[in-house]
Amino acid sequence: MVPANGLILSVILFLSCSSIGFLILILRRVFLKGELGGTSTARYGSAFAFVTLWFIYVIFAGLGTYGVIDLDTLIKGKGPQAVAETFANLFEETKKRIADGPANMV
Repeated sequence: MVPANGLILSVILFLSCSSIGFLILILRRVFLKGELGGTSTARYGSAFAFVTLWFIYVIFAGLGTYGVIDLDTLIKGKGPQAVAETFANLFEETKKRIADGPANMV
């Protein structure tokens, strides 16, 4: 079996971001009578919203893949203790890397 780290988080993020994207398109159709065009404020606002949704997805899916956000553990019932340990380990590792300096970073 192939491990799927962060898959649950990635699916939830994708569904959330795509739902918000569809909602933006529906609202543009209702109020602006089309998905494209409109005033420059509406165009740039929609573009900013879509780019922001993309950044949110990429950042949080990456954090889930690398185990910084461990939603899989929470859903499977191992509780917040494992999440607290993950953050404590991450903090200690970061502190160690800072103390070692940039020469030892890989």
